[in-house]
Amino acid sequence: MSPEMENKNIAVLVTHSSHEMLPALEAALTMRNEATDPTQIHLIALGEQALAADCAREGLFRGADSAIVIHDPLFGGIDESALIELITKHIESKFDTVITSGQGNDCRPRNAHRVLRYKRAKTLRERTDSDPYNHLYDKHPHLTIPSWRADEIGITADEISSLRKEAGIDSSSRWGDKSQPTIIRPSEQGDEWVEEIAEILLANRPARLSRRLRDAQLVVGGGYGVGSTEGFESLAEFATEIKARMGATRAAVDAEFCPAKLMIGPTGERIHPKLYIACGISGQVQHIAGIAEGTRIISINPDPEAPITEIADIAIIATIEETIPRLIESYRRGLKTK
Repeated sequence: MSPEMENKNIAVLVTHSSHEMLPALEAALTMRNEATDPTQIHLIALGEQALAADCAREGLFRGADSAIVIHDPLFGGIDESALIELITKHIESKFDTVITSGQGNDCRPRNAHRVLRYKRAKTLRERTDSDPYNHLYDKHPHLTIPSWRADEIGITADEISSLRKEAGIDSSSRWGDKSQPTIIRPSEQGDEWVEEIAEILLANRPARLSRRLRDAQLVVGGGYGVGSTEGFESLAEFATEIKARMGATRAAVDAEFCPAKLMIGPTGERIHPKLYIACGISGQVQHIAGIAEGTRIISINPDPEAPITEIADIAIIATIEETIPRLIESYRRGLKTK
């Protein structure tokens, strides 16, 4: 929690799906107007990052001095009151007052200049180098909305898991009880596996390339393990060969290996392909949360301990460099005889 938020401040804590933000914010505005000492209102929006950011912008428009987003892909499905109670426990020592959804009376837009905040305010993830309003963000820091993960304010995985269990959500596995994946170790096996994987790719080859990642039935995803921009370009050639759309993990996007529009997850695109080929992807929950249940996964990762191995249908324990060229060669042979 930043030090400038520790004195004479009011936190208004709401979820992105709450319809009671306005009463809570009105209560805070009233307290600020009646305070004898300088007081600031910080709107804290919980939930999926993109939706919570919209809620944060609305709070700025309605009169908050600053807005913050706290997000985690595992927040989904947790009762709102339980989630707010958890967050309150972790932040209340940083504020003089914490107001939650439902407190206070109705409020209305005030101060026309706040329209600028509402339209222009963005989280760091939403900003780009080509954003025409970058000069405003440097001049007006309040237009940049901080965005924190749950663990960054001290919330543990056990706390979230406990709330998910109370809500009847299975947290043990992305797909619940799943049969053991087929493990392929190219260095220890012959060449038959290559033809088998190529046949699976051919069976899932779409009639035409989907225009949008979210609608694609066949997706090739790249992670930080791809290693470079050049690696992603090579992976894109493989995707083009099999008529698949390209996707990526947040780590790959943050490393600038590929554009942000390829990101799969709660803060990027949600996909529901028939087949997902995960290349150099560890399998962090933030990425897997963006893939629909029931999707068949083929992973290519040299680390047998990577989390993706446990949820994949087929796990190829090898590097991308030694796997993809062999798959392309076998795929092309199969395509000729198809």
